[in-house]
Amino acid sequence: MKKKLFGSFGDSVKGNAVIAVLVLCVIGAAGLSIHTVNDINNKLNNQKIENPQSDISSSQEQTKDVQKEADNVPLKPAQTPKPKEEPKKPDTAKETETKAENVPKEEPKETGFMMPVAGKICAAFSADELIYNKTLGDWRTHNGIDIRANKDVAVKAGMSGVVKDIYIDGMLGNVVEVESNDVIVRYCGLGDNILVKKGNQISQGESIGVVGDIPLETSDESHLHIEFIKNGQYQNPNNYLSSAN
Repeated sequence: MKKKLFGSFGDSVKGNAVIAVLVLCVIGAAGLSIHTVNDINNKLNNQKIENPQSDISSSQEQTKDVQKEADNVPLKPAQTPKPKEEPKKPDTAKETETKAENVPKEEPKETGFMMPVAGKICAAFSADELIYNKTLGDWRTHNGIDIRANKDVAVKAGMSGVVKDIYIDGMLGNVVEVESNDVIVRYCGLGDNILVKKGNQISQGESIGVVGDIPLETSDESHLHIEFIKNGQYQNPNNYLSSAN
């Protein structure tokens, strides 16, 4: 009886001992794990506590370095894009005026010698040929042409020029000489009312006087006598008359 009782108790104790050992092992393992974890955390915390500003300082120094580099870089002024200039439109009016100023003004061209009076030629230029003169009753050259015209009819300048001389000739009457380029035109037998003065610049068609008398040719019908002289020599008036005449 004694053996049976002890034997049951012993089995019970052995079973409980095994369970206790297992529980202790589990508890020990858990404690060891907790201890290990805590130890690792403490080490990490200690590292952070020992140098808490290291990371901050490092980042600040990096920031300062970047700022210094940025400060050393020359700043380029902001370039504002220039507005596109539209091509200027040419001022055609000014261009026309400028061109007109640069072009020399041309004097109206004369087509030739304009007939001083509206009439027909009644006596031609004879050159070296002798012509009978009714008034004087002799033979002589006719150094110009006679243009039929009534007295007091206006006499106009056949060409533009300068009044070279005004005088009275015993054979030709009142005379006005007009120099046109290299030729002198002599208007003879004018009336006493001369409309120009010596030295005047006159234009073609401008009135210089009226038809009067020619002492050399009083026996002929009323007319205007004109002569052309170049280099002191009488010229054939036909060389200067306009084809329209």
